[in-house]
Amino acid sequence: MHARHPLLAFFAGLAPVLAAMVLWRPEAQPLPAEVEVRLHDAPRWVALVGGAEPASTQVSLAQDAELIRRSLGDEGTLLFGGGTGTLVQVRDEDATPRADLRARLADLFDPRDRAVRYVPGPEVDGPASPPMLFGVLDTLRGADAPFTWVLAGHGEGGEAPIDSVFHLWGGEVLGVTDLASELDALGRPARLVVTSCFGGGFADTIFVAGESERGLAEPHRCGVFATSYDREASGCDPDPTRARQESYAIHFWHALRGEDREGHPVDLDLDGDGTVGLLEAHTHARVASRSLDVPTTTSERWLAHAVEIVDLPEVEPDLTLPELAPERRVIEALGAALDARNEEEARRRVDRAEHVLENEEVALAEIEARVDLAFYPLRIALLEILPIADDPWHPDLDAGLVREGPRLRALLDRSEEGRAYTDAVAALGDAHARVDDARVEAAVRWRLLQAWDTARLASALHAHGGPTWDDFVALRRCENGR
Repeated sequence: MHARHPLLAFFAGLAPVLAAMVLWRPEAQPLPAEVEVRLHDAPRWVALVGGAEPASTQVSLAQDAELIRRSLGDEGTLLFGGGTGTLVQVRDEDATPRADLRARLADLFDPRDRAVRYVPGPEVDGPASPPMLFGVLDTLRGADAPFTWVLAGHGEGGEAPIDSVFHLWGGEVLGVTDLASELDALGRPARLVVTSCFGGGFADTIFVAGESERGLAEPHRCGVFATSYDREASGCDPDPTRARQESYAIHFWHALRGEDREGHPVDLDLDGDGTVGLLEAHTHARVASRSLDVPTTTSERWLAHAVEIVDLPEVEPDLTLPELAPERRVIEALGAALDARNEEEARRRVDRAEHVLENEEVALAEIEARVDLAFYPLRIALLEILPIADDPWHPDLDAGLVREGPRLRALLDRSEEGRAYTDAVAALGDAHARVDDARVEAAVRWRLLQAWDTARLASALHAHGGPTWDDFVALRRCENGR
């Protein structure tokens, strides 16, 4: 993607295409009696964390949940997975890779990470399920103070921002329109933090019912997002060693505490008010994170909308504007790291990184095709020996593995088909690693170019002035609360 304005590309495709939602606001369903629920009667923040089931609730999300509580304080409601003690996925570093025949057949016919175990998750206030979501919304009614809404888990995207959804426990989803409508009904200022894949689509909640043609909601709501509506985010990691994890979320939540990801104090106060707000923590994550995230904000979403509704002049970016202190920090830090002293050099870095990524993705596709070509003849050869070799639940499989074990092992280890498949799978692992590295390198460069683009559009809007600029300033002020 080589858009003149990457920020506009992030928010392209704004046709009102409604995502296919599950039935929203269903009749109240009671929680199971054994589920422990503990709701704050007037929460200052609400966080929904985890996946739809234990297999999609990695240990990093459990660690994020505890960090959210420490960062935002005790005056909130933390909903996680299926509730306190939800099993979370952890990669077992001490597990010895199985080399028996059953395990080798499993890796061939149903490849997945089997070096994982499940451990109880953190103590929380309740499950991140639809009934609890509606219950929490009810606790937010009747007040007018700002509150913070956090979505930290898994998401999916679509053709337009409005198609973004967040997965709740049990498999149902929360969509952009759903959340915007609920926030409309609350009538309170709200701040969003969304760290899920495709989470930038939730920036459209700044509008009434999530529809830009209906204008900004009143009172204003705002937010920061790990990535745009059309990009994946990082951070769902079964590796229990926190130091090896790398994501926007880790950097963001530590930054909100005025520290780097190792817990060392760091000066992140850009506006000199003595506190670290959401936008300042977001800015630090943009600079410090080496992940595939390309973070964005609601004020950037407003800039993309402003281009559509007002005629902006062509001006040079004015990095002295107080509202552009975050962009100035990103441009200075990433510009130095990438040896890109101006916008054109930043654009060249993106073009080069995108070229490398495209080449690596083409190579990956070719190796994936090679794996497929190697798999089918090996599969047929194995099933010719033992037709039930691909059915782990067949009652005769154990006996069949004993009877035909020597022939199956010989086929896997010494045949032309077996060697071709083994070599192709090894090459596939290397190709995936190269693509991952290229995606991270491209993402970091996109962050720099995005900062320049935001600075240019905001400077043009400042020169234009009027209510549209005032709304941008108001959104920035909102984003820097906590």
